[in-house]
Amino acid sequence: GTHPKWVRQKKRNQQRQKTNRPTKTALVAAFLQRLPQAFFCERVVTFFAEQCFFTLAGTTPFSLTKHDRQALYGLKFILLRNMATGIHIGTSGWSYKSWKGLFYPQGLASTKWLQYYTGFFDSTEINGSFYRLPTVEAVVKWSETVPDSFLFCPKMSRYLTHMKKLREPEEPLERFFSVFEPMKPKMGPVLVQLPPLLRFNYDVAEAFYRLLKFNYHPYEFVMEVRHDSWLTEDSLTLMTQYDIGLVI
Repeated sequence: GTHPKWVRQKKRNQQRQKTNRPTKTALVAAFLQRLPQAFFCERVVTFFAEQCFFTLAGTTPFSLTKHDRQALYGLKFILLRNMATGIHIGTSGWSYKSWKGLFYPQGLASTKWLQYYTGFFDSTEINGSFYRLPTVEAVVKWSETVPDSFLFCPKMSRYLTHMKKLREPEEPLERFFSVFEPMKPKMGPVLVQLPPLLRFNYDVAEAFYRLLKFNYHPYEFVMEVRHDSWLTEDSLTLMTQYDIGLVI
């Protein structure tokens, strides 16, 4: 049978609210209209200082099966505002066993993978630092292996983003940069990826951004947020105020 009138009206109201709710794309587009110098494309990281950082999810330069390209899920683009500098292209990392025989030659030692990788790409994300910080010795070795034009984009430790949820960030940031300090001349944006259920809190976010801006000014930061509350006007304006990039 048909639903009672009040049920039908409730469904119509819910549908109307859903239709009128601004999408992520609309929110970001409105935000970028206030930033005439910002770049924009599908799933873009906008950089408000000197460069932009692009992530095209699922794009790979190889014809691989879905299983084989798991580690290649994110092809990264860094576009510097100074166009003479060129475009930096890379992947989410370089040390993946599944690449052996597909990208890396079968007999190539894993210690030579990064050097081989730089023959094709000139940037990379360091995804492993999210789970466990590397040693200073490893960071120095990586930096010495790549050309001067190469850029690393380390991922912030999950201890700060997923456990501390950006609260009390002083010690985790100090520990993170004590490890990555030797990489500073070859470092692109630091990726700060938040958990899906973490809501925007103005006071927590501002305290975190302020610490980044004034204590770690030589570095650049981009936020990969998962909850829609981070796409509100207050949140986006705060990012702009502190020169924080946004991953979309």
